[in-house]
Amino acid sequence: MEQEKSNVGSVVLAIVITAIVVGGGVYYFQQNTTKTDQPTAKTTEVTTPKVVTTPAPQKSLIEYYKTRDQFLNSGMMKNPEALGFKEVGKAKVACPENADGPCGFDLLILSKDTLHSGNQEFYLAQAGGAGYSYYGPFSDDLQRIVNESKTIESLKESY
Repeated sequence: MEQEKSNVGSVVLAIVITAIVVGGGVYYFQQNTTKTDQPTAKTTEVTTPKVVTTPAPQKSLIEYYKTRDQFLNSGMMKNPEALGFKEVGKAKVACPENADGPCGFDLLILSKDTLHSGNQEFYLAQAGGAGYSYYGPFSDDLQRIVNESKTIESLKESY
């Protein structure tokens, strides 16, 4: 009987030792796995893109006027206010010497934004019998164009 007690005791002792060793191993494995599997905060270097601004073309109002027919915007016929434009400047257009009918008009400089220095979108417009003719959009230093319009006595119309 004593031998049975010692066999039972040995078995119980072996089970307890095995449970402690296996439990400790599992605990140790979970601790190490948890530490290494946790997502680490990656620091990524954010580079700010370099903004390259293109300088305004620096064309004169006379150059815009001479090439305006290339930029005729036939889809716009309403008056400037109905299209959301504000008149920021204008220049007189004189009749050529060989004109045989009524002519002469104001070339309007229009923008949807308030006038400021720097590159800005604008349109040129002239009133006609069938409404307005619009040319553009153009993009240039609108403040400079408006200032130039104040110094021009009149643009010459050519036929």
